[in-house]
Amino acid sequence: MQLQPSAIVALGKGQAHNTPFVSYRSGAAREERVGLALAILLPVAVLFAGPYQLFPPVGWVDPAIYLSHLLDPRGMIAQFGSTYFSARLPLILLGAAIHHVFRFEYANYILILVIDLVALTSVYALARRAAGIVPAVVATWWLGTNPLWVAAISSGYVDGTAIAFSLAAISVFGIASDLGRAAPRPIALAAVGCLVALCFFVHPLPAGISGLVLLIGSIAVGGSALLLRFVLWAGIAFTLVAMLLGLFMMALGGPFLFIVDVSPLHNAFAGLARPFIRPFNEWAIEAYRLGMPFAATVIGLALVSAYKGGGKAKWAVHLGLALLAVTILFLAGWDVIVGGLTLQSHFYASYLLIGQSLAVIGCAGLLLEAESRTVRASLPLLGAVAALIVVALSLQRHIGALVSSTFAIWGILTSLLALTAFLCLRGLARAAVWGLFCITLIAGIANADTRRIFNVPGQLQSMELYGHLVRIRQAIEGMSLNGRQVMLWLNRSEYTTGKPVLDESFVFDFYLRGQNLRLNFYDSLAGFWLWDRSTINFEMPTLHQYNLESLQRVRFPTTIILACIYPENCDRGREALEQAGIATRVRARTLVGYPGLTPITLLALDNEPRSGGN
Repeated sequence: MQLQPSAIVALGKGQAHNTPFVSYRSGAAREERVGLALAILLPVAVLFAGPYQLFPPVGWVDPAIYLSHLLDPRGMIAQFGSTYFSARLPLILLGAAIHHVFRFEYANYILILVIDLVALTSVYALARRAAGIVPAVVATWWLGTNPLWVAAISSGYVDGTAIAFSLAAISVFGIASDLGRAAPRPIALAAVGCLVALCFFVHPLPAGISGLVLLIGSIAVGGSALLLRFVLWAGIAFTLVAMLLGLFMMALGGPFLFIVDVSPLHNAFAGLARPFIRPFNEWAIEAYRLGMPFAATVIGLALVSAYKGGGKAKWAVHLGLALLAVTILFLAGWDVIVGGLTLQSHFYASYLLIGQSLAVIGCAGLLLEAESRTVRASLPLLGAVAALIVVALSLQRHIGALVSSTFAIWGILTSLLALTAFLCLRGLARAAVWGLFCITLIAGIANADTRRIFNVPGQLQSMELYGHLVRIRQAIEGMSLNGRQVMLWLNRSEYTTGKPVLDESFVFDFYLRGQNLRLNFYDSLAGFWLWDRSTINFEMPTLHQYNLESLQRVRFPTTIILACIYPENCDRGREALEQAGIATRVRARTLVGYPGLTPITLLALDNEPRSGGN
């Protein structure tokens, strides 16, 4: 009984686009180069010349925590040990290497570009095998110009990196299956294992998603024999990557077994995220990103039913939709059963882009099957899509102004989806491609919890605020602390950029037990030292009893850093410490400024542990 080809092998073994190796000077080779250039250049141009802020908004703590590890991984590990954050070693090592060479502003851009290129080339290579050059360009543009993807790679978090490695693993397996053999070579299986390992040690969820696809693909290609080979070679590669990362962690001063902080995993399974879950009606109505998996499903099913052929492209649709369904079921099940906020958070929900990307590869292949042979003949189509992208992003302020008109946005998206599905059924391919991009761009631009990725004219940029934060961090690190622990004491309510009318734009509402904590610049500053692990409180000069008890239990030489907009507030803070019996000595007092922002006064007070203290 002959096995049916798997989805992944189908991506690799079609007839129409299984082009032989060609001379670098041949017309086919030139076509390949032009296609790849088009696929990459437009998304990169949109990323850096478009309306985006490529720094995360201040207030949200995690980006500052990760940035502190990129700036000084050795110092962070020396002070805090191996933590949940430092264990994301593929991202930490890559980012730290880039930050070691370039200033932090440029390093941030380069890191984003590297992650973007890994994802774009992975999608292009897989789509090229599945559907041809022109559909590959369209599929790559869909991901690269998608505002939800830009949010994933520019949020200062781990999601974009993990998605890129996941797509790369699936792409390598698909391409290796196109070599005309019964199964990929061991070297290809090992390469896939390396990429899955890199993904896993950034975030295990997308590694599980891609791993599931690869295991199913292995079984369908060669049954249990290939499955065992895949597990063997990919497992060996995975283990070697894990060991290599462990050696890097040791070189940074941490333990070889670097995943020792399992408290976040325990907390997740214990349902400790429940206090942070907003009522569904408060967030879902403006989470237009949730419409995208539904749109991909409707369009994919319409195309599968309308097109009798399709081969590899149809398999890609099936694979993408199946992967989407599994991801949605996992995220929704986790939220309902365990008590999580994966769908509420655009960070976790961004992993839906993996399945969507595969589905769009298949959709592009089915829609543009006749366009697959030549880029030149398809320039009118590609030019129209590129113009749509540029115009939509140029009008993002006007589209974003409709965010509060939720019924209008959902109405527009629903109408566009119905029209696009109709166009797919009628075989009007080029118009359907336009419809797909319209839905993607409107949903991505209007989506409420990623709106801050866009520049606002006349408003300070996140890069400027992070520039000030980094200068403050450098000033503190330059106080010759010689290994002393840092403890911050701040007053969240006093912070101002110097332009009160803009301050509200730089507040991050953090939901906790029915209330919003209004996090701001000072929370990002505290994030450089793991936020709550290194702060007395955010109410200086008020000291609560539990703050005093914590200070009295200090076992290491500590320097308390008071940061203030108004210098007299730092003096009040020192007086409060003295009145509470906390002995201190002034180590340094300095003013740290940044163009366009109110300078911050830093008062550094040394506090020694009490002899005989616990």
